[in-house]
Amino acid sequence: MDNLKRRHIPGQQDNLAEFTEDPYETYDSTYVHEKKMQRPIPTQPPVVYSSNKYVAMYQRNKAVIIPAVLTVLALYTRFRVIGFADFVVWDEFGSHYLKQEFYFDVHPPLGKILVGLSGLLAGYDGSFKFESGSKYPEDLNYTAMRVFNAAWGAAIVPIAYYTGKQFGFSEKASVLAAVMVLCDTAYLCISRFILLDSMLLFFTATSLFTLSGFHNQRHQSFSPDWWLWLAMTGTSLGLVSSVKWVGLFAVALVGVYTIEDLWEMLGDLQMPKLTYIKHFMARAACLIVLPMCIYMLSFKLHFLLLSGSGPGDAQMSSLFQAGLRGSTLGNNPVDLVYGSKFTLKSYGYGGGLLHSHVQRYPSGSEQQQITCYHHKDGNNDWTITKKRVDGVVPSYEDVDLETVKDGDVVRLVHTMTKRQLHSHPVKAPVTTSQWEVSGYGDDDVGDDNDHWKVEIVKDLQYNDPSHVRALTTLIRLRHSQLGCLLTANNVNLPQWGFRQIEVVCDKRNETDNPHTWWNIENHENARLPAPEPNTYKSSFLHDFKHLNVAMWTSNNALVPDPDKEDVLSSEPTEWPFTTVGLRMCGWNDDAVKFYLIGNPIVWWSSILAIVGSLAAFAVYVIRMHRQIRDLAPAEWSRFYYVTKTLVLGWGFHYMPFFIMGRVTYLHHYFPAVYFGILLVPFLIDHFTAKLNKRTQLFIWSAIYILVIGVFLHFAPMAYGMVGPAANYSSRKWRLHVLPGKTYTQVVDASFRVSMASFGEEIKSQERTCVKVNVDDKEFVLCALTPKHIEQQLLDHNFVEGEEVTFSVSGKNAVHLTGNYIPDDDMDQDPYDSDLMMGSSDEEDDLEEVSEDDEEDDDDILANGIVTNGAKRLAAVEEESDEEEEEEEEVPVAKNGKKRAAEQAAAPATKKQKAQEQAKKQEAKKPEAKKEQAKKEQAKKEQAKKEEPKKEQPKKEAKKEEPKPKATKLANGLVIEDVKVGSGPKAKSGQRIGMRYIGKLQSGKVFDKNVSGKPFNFGLGRGEVIKGWDQGIVGMAIGGERRLTIPASLAYGSQNLPGIPKNSTLIFDVKLLTMK
Repeated sequence: MDNLKRRHIPGQQDNLAEFTEDPYETYDSTYVHEKKMQRPIPTQPPVVYSSNKYVAMYQRNKAVIIPAVLTVLALYTRFRVIGFADFVVWDEFGSHYLKQEFYFDVHPPLGKILVGLSGLLAGYDGSFKFESGSKYPEDLNYTAMRVFNAAWGAAIVPIAYYTGKQFGFSEKASVLAAVMVLCDTAYLCISRFILLDSMLLFFTATSLFTLSGFHNQRHQSFSPDWWLWLAMTGTSLGLVSSVKWVGLFAVALVGVYTIEDLWEMLGDLQMPKLTYIKHFMARAACLIVLPMCIYMLSFKLHFLLLSGSGPGDAQMSSLFQAGLRGSTLGNNPVDLVYGSKFTLKSYGYGGGLLHSHVQRYPSGSEQQQITCYHHKDGNNDWTITKKRVDGVVPSYEDVDLETVKDGDVVRLVHTMTKRQLHSHPVKAPVTTSQWEVSGYGDDDVGDDNDHWKVEIVKDLQYNDPSHVRALTTLIRLRHSQLGCLLTANNVNLPQWGFRQIEVVCDKRNETDNPHTWWNIENHENARLPAPEPNTYKSSFLHDFKHLNVAMWTSNNALVPDPDKEDVLSSEPTEWPFTTVGLRMCGWNDDAVKFYLIGNPIVWWSSILAIVGSLAAFAVYVIRMHRQIRDLAPAEWSRFYYVTKTLVLGWGFHYMPFFIMGRVTYLHHYFPAVYFGILLVPFLIDHFTAKLNKRTQLFIWSAIYILVIGVFLHFAPMAYGMVGPAANYSSRKWRLHVLPGKTYTQVVDASFRVSMASFGEEIKSQERTCVKVNVDDKEFVLCALTPKHIEQQLLDHNFVEGEEVTFSVSGKNAVHLTGNYIPDDDMDQDPYDSDLMMGSSDEEDDLEEVSEDDEEDDDDILANGIVTNGAKRLAAVEEESDEEEEEEEEVPVAKNGKKRAAEQAAAPATKKQKAQEQAKKQEAKKPEAKKEQAKKEQAKKEQAKKEEPKKEQPKKEAKKEEPKPKATKLANGLVIEDVKVGSGPKAKSGQRIGMRYIGKLQSGKVFDKNVSGKPFNFGLGRGEVIKGWDQGIVGMAIGGERRLTIPASLAYGSQNLPGIPKNSTLIFDVKLLTMK
């Protein structure tokens, strides 16, 4: 019976606990606590230091020495060879604040303001464009800017140590928390570049640190230290929210803590009401008002620093834009008159400019699309005229000027296409409960559905709202026949509408809805006078609200594109166990390569700690419910507080990504990892506290060795890998496939599966099949049978861009292992016969295109495309036609690689055959050389015989072969016909199939379709960017073109993965099919 746990006897107290002041004991009334403080506290024995003076010095000063050493190590690891890569890595940036040009971004401005400060300190003038992969100029001290960012990442290490101390960790546990942060390769890698993530992580860490410090002052209410920690918590919340909105998850954590704290106080009947009110007001002031003031201050700085007109103007209100230096809106004529050309801006937050283009709706009326668009171009221009009278449009030229008044019925004409703003009883494409708005007819063709009634809502500056003024007058446009209101509700169209904002005619008659309000933005009329200086002004609060709603709208628009694979994105389920990484730059053999992936020991242990802490919490609660006390009240209070805080912090920073519609990346998990890391040493401390010192030493030493050892192994991925990626193949690819589950990913780095084996536990003696689904085709990788075949060697490659799903049939789990491989190790050149689907002559033409285009493209580009692949392909093409026909029958994956499960049974690939042939030729090299010499001599003799027969003019013509002629359109699109196809020419409305390679001006390839199924779309239907719809018209089957597409005909100011905002894009295209 002595071995049984003592059950709790109600009323019995632990006398020792009564006299022990633990900062984690349960909340007591202020008065009860004061009584406890008056009780005698047992005298603590004096501290005995070592007889060795150096050890004694360490013992006396370890509170300073330990964090100092950790800080030095953090600075060394973060700063080491930080300037090694002399090119823009991933999304590095740093120009806008130095150029003082207004720009728009989906993140709050504080982080980018600090990056701008680093550029200023480094002497940077803001002239560099920071295009991903481009080389830094000589006069840009990018190393200093990286050091500035890395310092934030280094500071997280001592913060982690001090946070552990605030939570009551032992010394070795606090150090382990710091070492795990120090040795995480993902944190190391992301901190070394000019990005926002190091600042976000730093302020997330300080928010947790200050919260734990404030918690420890809870029995010293309203003391100076109490106020200091509370104010620092609010400051940290304001700063982290001002870097990225992910910081709001830290606000949620502190909010939950505060609500629980106030709720406990509310139940304290001994606390006076006035004291409770003071607690409430103090928290409201420091945790709500103070963070909000800091957040708003960052935007005030944003507006002050970006005083000039720039690429982000269109996201802001018209009045705000008029106040920017260099903006033409400040010169707008004030009064809107008939015949004026203008742009119409939605007044709703996040709204854009009323826009149209030649693309049509794919359903409904199939008339010209009307949208809202933030990028400024000629497709936003409209002309206002009076309504038709007896079917005739009244003239507005050479007549007296007449202002547009409240109640006027008008007609709006799209300046570029001459279509009229039109609505009719046809369902809108997305918001089907409302009517569609389209572009229809012209001056000669039209009806009453082209007429709109002007209703003035108010004027922001003038007391006389009788007529419409530019920028300041808010109006509604009511359809004269249907009575509905022209509305832009920030609903994004699908990809066929370029994800622009849908415009509808709203039947609900919501006259107070700002999304039904519009204002004149740009206004042109040569017959009107210019306004007085400083006519147009805007308030800060209005601009602040407007920009934040625009940020929210743009964030919601960052959803995965179903028509385009993003090899960099990943799913939240892939993050905790590091089953996915992220290439941060090109993967050439001769380039410095960075791979973003966490230290497996750190990440695996953090997620296991989350699960373990929840399990331990549940066990403790169940046992307490049965009156079994495993922990003293103070110990339980501490365990409850630390577990609750860290698990909630992890959950708040991780779980929301499961319900977000936006595209997600690995770095989104970084703040959540921090909370899991701190939980690891806490649990080790908790469960080893009662073990003997020798066992504790063994456990702690093993953890330290694992963390540091794995870090040293993976560190080259963060510091930069040099040479072929195969040199780092020991950084294994692995996957644990559980029965009944599927594991899907889009391959972002090519890998080879080399082994399949059972785990230690075999649950069933049945045969287990390992299956893989590659691009919707399922194959069996291997079959394993317990006691017979429990592991099997494999050799299957999966290439970048493929969507791969692994699963097992049966009841046993299977471990798959392998290694990542460089692009050069794959079976086939991207420029193989599948790319052009034609003869070798066509491939030779492609070689000429590669040579004529850009010298820089001779090397392997960032994602593995080889521009001189046609030369190497020519050698492989020497095989017989019979072998080629046999090859074509084998299914081919997206990048020209064979399906993994068919590799063993399929005929040898061309490259394999070429390699075998090369070996044979190597063995017969002397004979081959003799034979080759004979052939060359024979060719020379034949050439001499035929030389007199050749016509000299033809020979000269061949020497002066003309280069492709470039045609530049008025909108900036450049079309170069490299090769003219044959047959009918492509025109709008046809379904066509294309091969293409898309590049930035720097030469970096961001997208391609070079093998497998061609890219199919409807030409002129708005399913692709405008530059394609306009640039491919006129091509014939087999034709090849180079399209140089300005940003206005591509993605404009959108900042997409791999494509910086306002990028000019270059596409090499070939037309394969046409229906």
